[in-house]
Amino acid sequence: MKKNYLFYLLSVILVIGLFSFHYWLAYPGYSDWESMHHLTLSTIGWKGVFITYCLRFLGYLFGQHIYFMLLMNFIPVYIGILILMITCYRRFRSYFSLCFLLFSFIRNIFFGMFYLSDTHIMGCSLFLLYALCIYGVLTPPKHKITTILYYISFLVTFCFSLFSRYNAMAFVLPVCIFICYQVVSKYHLRKKAIVALSFGSVIITLLLSLSTGLPRLIFLGEEHSHPVNHIFLHQIAGACVPANDSSCFNSFWYKGLKNFEDVKKVYHKDPLNADSLSGFVANSIFKTHILIPDLSLYYIRGIIRYPGNYLKHIYRFLVKNTKLKYVPIDNREFSKMEKHRHSFHHKKLLGMYPFSETQISLTKTQEKIYQVLHYLPVIHPAYSLVLCFLLVIGFYCFLSGKYDKPLSVIMISSSCSTLLGFLICSIFSPLPLERYIYGIVFSTGISFITLILIYCMKRIKVHH
Repeated sequence: MKKNYLFYLLSVILVIGLFSFHYWLAYPGYSDWESMHHLTLSTIGWKGVFITYCLRFLGYLFGQHIYFMLLMNFIPVYIGILILMITCYRRFRSYFSLCFLLFSFIRNIFFGMFYLSDTHIMGCSLFLLYALCIYGVLTPPKHKITTILYYISFLVTFCFSLFSRYNAMAFVLPVCIFICYQVVSKYHLRKKAIVALSFGSVIITLLLSLSTGLPRLIFLGEEHSHPVNHIFLHQIAGACVPANDSSCFNSFWYKGLKNFEDVKKVYHKDPLNADSLSGFVANSIFKTHILIPDLSLYYIRGIIRYPGNYLKHIYRFLVKNTKLKYVPIDNREFSKMEKHRHSFHHKKLLGMYPFSETQISLTKTQEKIYQVLHYLPVIHPAYSLVLCFLLVIGFYCFLSGKYDKPLSVIMISSSCSTLLGFLICSIFSPLPLERYIYGIVFSTGISFITLILIYCMKRIKVHH
């Protein structure tokens, strides 16, 4: 018993030590123009508002600090690592549980956690959510109080992950596969109930995903925005520009003297850039910051008319996202922030946050550490997709009856998070950028972890 508590204490000390080292390197976090929307506490624009209201609440309690967003990345990941270490030690009594500390030394994860972005916050929260799932399977709470605390923690993490970003539902929705399995197993429901629960969970999650805009309904005085207009316009262009069909766009949507010829020029110049059709760029073609009438109708009509062109457009995004190469942040990346020093957003930040948090300066020691960490291993999107696809097909079709079922369900769930998240983010993203699909790094990591745990459970059964 004493030996166990010493391991728990050692785990806590190691996690806190690694957390402190990582936080020291990242402080106060890497912010760019994407981060400014939340850091300026704005609820008007193209971003979700949940993180903004969290920052407002924390600012009310502790004063405004930029590093709050950094902690939203770090705390879930390191709590998740600690949960996995202690859970696996309790289940297998193996010191190899300490190897979970190496998870944060994957380059995508280590440097990705520097970014002050709702996308990265969602990915880190997703990791904690799946860590809680593994804990609930391997070492489920036995006492009433711990059971209540577990379910509260699970619910809070689930909601935080879901509300953090508009497209978070693509990553969080597959968790309902595990939830449904647990409910069915616990209450011994019939197969018909499984279908009903699965369908119900999908509907509930879809409704919850819409609640990213719930704070806007609460704060009725805030102005609404239309963040995905340019994505739909871009996809309409992908379907109709190759067919040279100008009727796909309503003439009232154009800004000033712009017309279909301008759409063709912009799309042919860069068919993977929806921002070129938005109001975020100079000389924008469409009035994208307002409610565009009949946009959904024209969108569906364009797909029906030219499905081949539309699929080619989506295929380009899918292929490009599989080839994305992650480049870690080093001192040169940090220095790029100099271009934001005199921007409107940065001037606003100077008046909102402590001056030391708005400046980035690296010591020589930190620069040397960055150079070494540049060689950390990377999880590439293509490898993630292949691994998760094989796991889903293999275990669901051939091996589900031979291995530990709860862990297999978690593995299938996290693999589906990777596949569905990649698909949805590829289809409904303005650009093929690594940060949009950042969540697949954590979901793939969980899939690989559960695969190892399934093997360990199989070995235990064989020996017994």
